[in-house]
Amino acid sequence: MSTSYDVRVWKTETVPGARGDRFKVRWAVAGRRWKQSFRSAALADSFRSELVAAARKGEPFDTETGRPATAQAVPTTSWYEFACSYVDMKWSDAAGKSRMGIAETLATVTPALLTERRGRPSQSALRSALYGWAFNTRVRNAGDPPAELADAIRWIETYTVSVAELANCK
Repeated sequence: MSTSYDVRVWKTETVPGARGDRFKVRWAVAGRRWKQSFRSAALADSFRSELVAAARKGEPFDTETGRPATAQAVPTTSWYEFACSYVDMKWSDAAGKSRMGIAETLATVTPALLTERRGRPSQSALRSALYGWAFNTRVRNAGDPPAELADAIRWIETYTVSVAELANCK
């Protein structure tokens, strides 16, 4: 992550629209311009104030996101780890059909968040590994994955996008 102390924050702009006004905050970090739009003036002013306060404190700004480097609270965990922890969090309070729905949804989304194509297991192997083992807390807590799923699980653990990368998507 490269950082810069060269930060400039402009006044909040009001942008009239058919559905109501929008409020735009514009700033620059190391010469690269950034902007973010808000539905209310209060939200825009709050965001702008955070930027100005960080610049006044002398905090470095990330040149890739335009945000204060200290404000980067995005975890560095992979999507796979995040999804498994989500399943674990929901498991005890969810009914059986809800558990199946959570596993189904995550098993459908996760293949789209894989970073590598070479050596990728087949769709059926991915689905079996995710739906049948990874996104089933009871089965996963029972021990290591079965031999037929172990390679797919290992590949998924290695080649899923990080949550930090997802936070940078626009």
